[in-house]
Amino acid sequence: MNGISTEVIGVMPEDFEFTSGTMAWLLLGLDRSNEGGRASHGYYAIGRLADGKTMADVHAELEVIKRRRAAGFEHNEAHFLWANDFHTEVVADAPERLMLLMSAVGLVLLIACANITNLLLARGERRHSEVAMRTALGAGRARITRQLATESLVLAGAAAVLGLGLAYLGTSVWIAMDPEALPRLDEVEMGGSVLLFTLGVALLTALLFGIAPAFLAGQRAASSLAGSASRTVGGRRSASLRRLLVTGEVGLSLVVVILAGLVVRSFSTLTNTDPHIDPNNLMTFSISLPTAAYPDTELIPSEFERLLEGLRAVPGVTEATGASSLPFGGIGQWDFELDDRPPRQDGTLAWNAGISRVATDYFETFGIPILEGRSLTPQDGRRDEMVAVVSETMASRFWPGESVIGKRFGYQMQDSVPWITIVGLVPDPVTSQVTDEPYPHVYVPQSQSGISTYFVPRSLGIAVRTGLEPESLVPGMRAAVAEFDRDLPLYQLKTMEDIVSDSFSSSRIMTNLLGVFAVIALILAGVGIYGVISYSVAGRTREIGVRIALGAERAEITRMILGEGARPVVAGITIGIAAAWFATRLLEKMSWVESTDLLSFTLLPLTLLGIGMLASLVPAMRATRIAPTEALREE
Repeated sequence: MNGISTEVIGVMPEDFEFTSGTMAWLLLGLDRSNEGGRASHGYYAIGRLADGKTMADVHAELEVIKRRRAAGFEHNEAHFLWANDFHTEVVADAPERLMLLMSAVGLVLLIACANITNLLLARGERRHSEVAMRTALGAGRARITRQLATESLVLAGAAAVLGLGLAYLGTSVWIAMDPEALPRLDEVEMGGSVLLFTLGVALLTALLFGIAPAFLAGQRAASSLAGSASRTVGGRRSASLRRLLVTGEVGLSLVVVILAGLVVRSFSTLTNTDPHIDPNNLMTFSISLPTAAYPDTELIPSEFERLLEGLRAVPGVTEATGASSLPFGGIGQWDFELDDRPPRQDGTLAWNAGISRVATDYFETFGIPILEGRSLTPQDGRRDEMVAVVSETMASRFWPGESVIGKRFGYQMQDSVPWITIVGLVPDPVTSQVTDEPYPHVYVPQSQSGISTYFVPRSLGIAVRTGLEPESLVPGMRAAVAEFDRDLPLYQLKTMEDIVSDSFSSSRIMTNLLGVFAVIALILAGVGIYGVISYSVAGRTREIGVRIALGAERAEITRMILGEGARPVVAGITIGIAAAWFATRLLEKMSWVESTDLLSFTLLPLTLLGIGMLASLVPAMRATRIAPTEALREE
């Protein structure tokens, strides 16, 4: 390990991950007799709470430790200790994302159930003669209700089996597309709990949405011998319930559609955000120089430069560079002093910025524009003036309204501060995700590491630009590294395009799933509106025929049917807009989503209204083709 013969003393289970991707664990080897300058704060700790203790106790104890450290060493005044429970650390914002998805799933389920209820109501009315015959032969109201409820259970059971099959297929596809979109997504499987949940949902939906049609059918059966007046009242009651269900469908659909629309538009904005780099035709990997093979720390920068020269000679490579951290790869943050103002006083927060130690041609290789000043060059060596390039946020926060060229900052080294002169200005980098707030950032030459900065990094991210397909460079890069040192492995080998795409993975999967749910909701709403209006037209054939026979224009008939369809749709849209406004609270934890997009709250309701009118238009056109002579013959 790292050039040192290391004995394996244990093997962990295959599914053990701490942290993600780690495959070997070594003792940290802290030397308590040599505390050093307390300048590095890059360690994590994990512990188990004692009995009866809470996270509040942990925070209180950490505050005591922080004050003790600050009193013992003034440099630590502005440094913090914090703790999270391990579950929160692992799942991050996944619960909020899953809650949003489950809410959308639940709404789509309710819309589907409303559709089924409408179909069962219509079917119950069409079976009026059958139910009346059964009643005449002695079947009681309870018997009729049980029969129809049983039919609903059979329907729900068949749907549950089909749903499980589609869920199994969909889950497999989802995981295969992006296994890291959510924490531990690759461990998701169709287990017994999923089967029990599906069974419970099937029973619940069958009972809740099959009981109303069954009850109404049983009620009509009990009064079927009372004459046509009773049947008319029952029919009107069913029609009112069907229109109410359509209103509910439209309202629920609009909630799903607006939530999806907000996420889709926000994701589109997110992916169009300028990362201030050109990710095309860039291949990246990381490499480390172990202490055992490279004991002289001062030579590390020149060794990395020698490796980069070998990579630049690979056929097809146009540029090559390296950095202690590449874009989208995370960043370390250090506090510094400023040459043009008094030293920070005790008890005040330190000035802080992210830092990258970069090799020659870093900005040129990544296509990062120089906004002011110059780039870092091979002439910025260990024996030359210490220089740096800074980001726009660094400039605006510490030198607002001024040119930063020639300004100086530095890191406290024992008893002195080696001042670093700013020679260039660049846009703010994307350190992890494009949704991160811009933060001050500095770039110092990798060649000056250990002189202008605290230490020399032994690991470097390498980026190679080509005019060919980036993957085609891999054999040549491996050969160049092997020529430099055949024992060095290349790791984290990825194209920059893949890295940028991966940073959107969790947002992308949310967007795609919500988009699918929105389409399903729109289809179900359209089918529901069509079904109710179509059934209404079929039941009013005689009335429409009479109207036409008395001289009603076909355009008038069309407007009447469209108006009948528009009323529950408009009512549903009104309710849906209000409900969607409150539902946007589900998006609050997703910082990249704009939850007050006016276009989504206006265009999407109009789209749903258009779908409702289109669904009503087909029955309306059919009504205008009814021949009065045929209509008047119907009983």
